[in-house]
Amino acid sequence: MVGDWLEQALMKFTEINAILTSNLKVAEDLVSFARRLPDDFREQRDYLLQHQERLQETGMDPKWPRKAGGQIRFVAESMAGAEWNLTPSTSREFIREHKPRKSAIPAQDQRWWEQSSSKSEKDER
Repeated sequence: MVGDWLEQALMKFTEINAILTSNLKVAEDLVSFARRLPDDFREQRDYLLQHQERLQETGMDPKWPRKAGGQIRFVAESMAGAEWNLTPSTSREFIREHKPRKSAIPAQDQRWWEQSSSKSEKDER
């Protein structure tokens, strides 16, 4: 996925995860980070700079995460759809629909202290 590919490159700049507000300076910083990506990430650098306007939009996005730690993923997901002319918010929405996050709440009842129904049936025999 394009978002994972971009996230891998942006991890070179862990300081992005400490940016807690979106503004013009953040927009400029994101472009600067993209320009400084090492040659190992040349394709990602070219992609980000080819869509520099979208990258700047992402840096000024009002939905920018206010809690440290998710900013790199936010940028990567926002930029994943730039090739198809998706806005940052539409790109993130598309990813949410097609790659659901792992839920903190288990989908099935997993109480270790209760026996499963198959065990209780065996015990009755």
